[in-house]
Amino acid sequence: MAQKIGLGQLFIDLATALTGRFAGGPAKVSVVSSAMLGTISGSSIANTVTTGALTIPAMIKVGFQRHFAAAVEAASSTGGQITPPVLGRWPS
Repeated sequence: MAQKIGLGQLFIDLATALTGRFAGGPAKVSVVSSAMLGTISGSSIANTVTTGALTIPAMIKVGFQRHFAAAVEAASSTGGQITPPVLGRWPS
């Protein structure tokens, strides 16, 4: 559902605005966008699927090797399961 409504693209755009102009921009965009999505999903797999579909091709386009781009996305998405959920319920 997040992909259909463009939530991943929103996070990519916000992260690009913050970090896109720096060296290694697409990798930094991957880390920031995965952190933002992690506050909602709480799932590293959902992070990888949603943001990785956009950030991995961007990293490859800039010149990163394919396996390195995938590794950056996988590593940045694992933080999604430890990021405190914003939309989650507080424990009673």
